Amino acid sequence: MNPSPVIIFTDLDGTLLDHHDYRFDSAIPALEAVRQQGIPLILTTSKTLAEVREINARLENPQPAIVENGCALCFPLDRDYPFDIPRHVQIGDYAVVCHPPPYAQIRGFIEQQRGSRHWRLRGFGDMSAADVAESTGLGAYQAQNAKQRLCSEPFLWLDREQNLDHFIAAAELAGLYVTRGGRFWHLMGRSSKAQALDAVRTLYAAAGDGRLTVIALGDSENDRGMLQSADIAVVIKRHDGTHLDCRGLKQTLCTQQQGPAGWNSAVLQILTELGSANPQS
Repeated sequence: MNPSPVIIFTDLDGTLLDHHDYRFDSAIPALEAVRQQGIPLILTTSKTLAEVREINARLENPQPAIVENGCALCFPLDRDYPFDIPRHVQIGDYAVVCHPPPYAQIRGFIEQQRGSRHWRLRGFGDMSAADVAESTGLGAYQAQNAKQRLCSEPFLWLDREQNLDHFIAAAELAGLYVTRGGRFWHLMGRSSKAQALDAVRTLYAAAGDGRLTVIALGDSENDRGMLQSADIAVVIKRHDGTHLDCRGLKQTLCTQQQGPAGWNSAVLQILTELGSANPQS
């Protein structure tokens, strides 16, 4: 198997998926172009493996995924790779490389902070599937999948703003990390989308001739490191009309359209430019 000289890492909510209805219809032309060119499309998201498994099926995208903001790398076992999958556990039909700490330890930290500092926050572990559905706009089945977490916790901060800084500082002392997504704060280990991108890029680059163009697309603060690590960064226009302020290593595009419509136009533009620069690619 000859690895593709291009690899795409993409956020989901507000990027490939519409912020409000989670649809990707507007991105279908670019998705088809990616599929036809055999380019790995790596979903890189705060969503869980259970959620991504369903989304990849809808996208007809049998590719690895980075879930829970980089806390786990997930490789479908029903396909071949040009590299050996790193040490992993098997969860269903996926080989999963999990980064510590596990979900139970993250929840334990939250309970400890509540007990000692009485801070008010509400994580997915405190919510029923119906609560998650109400907070996210997901359907009941998708909300249940969103609760199947391995190593991170989305949460709503319900306390005073200044106390959030104290909570973040306490998390750092405990070896944990807080980042901001499109709807929630996320508590996790010292992992990130950028670190996960680098790990997957290394696998694909080592399997080829080392020349690999990495494209990353995202819209939120938790996408910043991933975008800055990519050769070509695509900053998707957010649902409120703003753009995240960051840059890629070689090229940066800021879309004029929101969500999947912006994703579609940017990916088609990049693939056209790459094809013109290297007609044999």
